[in-house]
Amino acid sequence: MCMLFKKVSLLLVILSLSAVGAQAQEIRPLVPGEPVEREIVGGQAHNYRITLQPGQFVRVVVEQNAIDVTLVLAAPDGKQVVEVNFTGAGGLESLSAEAAASGDYRLTVRAAGSATLGGSYRVRLEVKAAATEQDKQRIAAERLLDEARKSSQKRPEPVEVTVEKARQALALWREMGDRYWEGVTFDLIGYAYY
Repeated sequence: MCMLFKKVSLLLVILSLSAVGAQAQEIRPLVPGEPVEREIVGGQAHNYRITLQPGQFVRVVVEQNAIDVTLVLAAPDGKQVVEVNFTGAGGLESLSAEAAASGDYRLTVRAAGSATLGGSYRVRLEVKAAATEQDKQRIAAERLLDEARKSSQKRPEPVEVTVEKARQALALWREMGDRYWEGVTFDLIGYAYY
């Protein structure tokens, strides 16, 4: 009886791990105009498929609720295009890019922290046939903000490097009239000086 119980317990553990692995590998389609809301725990990742043609502009916006997520976009060949994590739990994340090749791109939403941390997010997708001048400015501003964020995390990187990149991003956000990302950029500048 005891041996049977151990075998059943082991089987249940194996099935549970298989289910978790299958869930982590699941790739859902992400469609413009159809936002997706999901719960996620620290250390977990959700994958989405975005089908694009060369030259198309893609923007992913994620509203984080009680958890911090990182966004990673990979090209059809599996190479990483961009990775962003500009804000913490409760903030917005924005990932913009211009497709270089046709095919299925993979967006990964990865939660920070341990499995004891839980929250949710809402992801929405915008795709345009071609990037406008303002879309190209957004891509450039996001890249500059990301460079400034990465610079602020390096020590003993001079504060001036972080602030210069952030100020370049700030000029683009102002030109676009995007007050939210202006605020995020000012926050980074303040943190760098702190």
